[in-house]
Amino acid sequence: MRGDDRRPAHVDDLLLRRFRRMRDVDQVSPQLFTAMLRIHAHSGNRQNRLSRQARRLLEVLENNSPLSTRDLKRFTDLSGKANEAAYSRAMKELFTQLLIVSFGEVEDGAFPSAAVGATEALFSDLSRDAEDLTLANARQVIDRFLPEGSHFRRFFERTVQFSVGNCSQ
Repeated sequence: MRGDDRRPAHVDDLLLRRFRRMRDVDQVSPQLFTAMLRIHAHSGNRQNRLSRQARRLLEVLENNSPLSTRDLKRFTDLSGKANEAAYSRAMKELFTQLLIVSFGEVEDGAFPSAAVGATEALFSDLSRDAEDLTLANARQVIDRFLPEGSHFRRFFERTVQFSVGNCSQ
């Protein structure tokens, strides 16, 4: 056995492989991210479909990016165990619609905390580039980086209201 004495070695190996996979995908090509932003923008005004908590989180992040998890919860009154589920749901909404991004870590007490920020505030250049990109070009970039049938491609297509394959223009 390695690592935790209560876990068999194969579990440690599985966790290590999973960590490596997550680390490998935590940085997305700026070209791919721009194309993904374009496709999401085409799917309509995403902010109108946000829950109240997600809108509040986004509003705070648009004015103060990046923020640690602790600060974000404090500024939005979503601190504490009772608000954890609402906070997690709202953050998932924002991340899947590419409205927010992870932006490094912040020393936040005993453990480092992920810093998050509004995509528009932190990557305004990519947001502007996305506005100039045609849907056809965005689709070509997505096809090149995200092969049909891949897990990431299927997840991405579920997050927009239409299939990337149906893009035209």
